[in-house]
Amino acid sequence: MPNPRCAPRTWSGPRPRTSACRAGQLAARYQNGGLATQNHFGNIDIADISPRQCTLTGPLRLRGLTAGGRAATGTVSIPVSPTLTLTPDAGAATLERDTGSALAATFTFAGATTGPPFGQCVAGEMHPASWALALPGGGSVLSANGRGSGGFYSCAGSLFYERGMGPELLPG
Repeated sequence: MPNPRCAPRTWSGPRPRTSACRAGQLAARYQNGGLATQNHFGNIDIADISPRQCTLTGPLRLRGLTAGGRAATGTVSIPVSPTLTLTPDAGAATLERDTGSALAATFTFAGATTGPPFGQCVAGEMHPASWALALPGGGSVLSANGRGSGGFYSCAGSLFYERGMGPELLPG
C-alpha cells in the first residue's frame, strides 16, 4: 500500500509574482565575439545580482559610450519575447560561466569593421569605453568594453542586431 505522504504534489495556487528587472538588480558583462565576414561580434551577458528573482522584458536598447559618456556607436533595440526570468543572487561567477548554477541572459550584436570605398574604414574606428543597456522601465546597466584586442570596435560606430542573435538564457 503506497504511503500518501510520499505521493507527488502539484501546486494549484497562484504562481509567485515576479517583477520586472530594475537596473540596480542587474550586472552586465561584455564578451568579445571575434571578427568574421567584415564584422566584429560581441555579447552582453546579464545576470540578476539581487536576492529576488526578476523578469527581463524588452525591448532593451544598447549603445556604446565614450569615456566621457557620449555615444560612440549607434543604438540597437533588442526585443525580449517571451520574457526571461533570471535566477536571483547570480553574481559575477555566473557571468564568468564558472558555476553553471544560475540562469542569466546573453545576446549578440555586431558592427561593420570596414566601409566604402574599397573595404577600408576611412571614417575611423570607434572603440567604446563602455556599454549602456537601457531597460524599458527606465535605468541602464553599464558594462566596460574589453581592452585591446578583446575590445569591441567598429567602423564609424556601426552597430546592429538581427533577430536570431538572442537574447537567450545561459544554461544553469
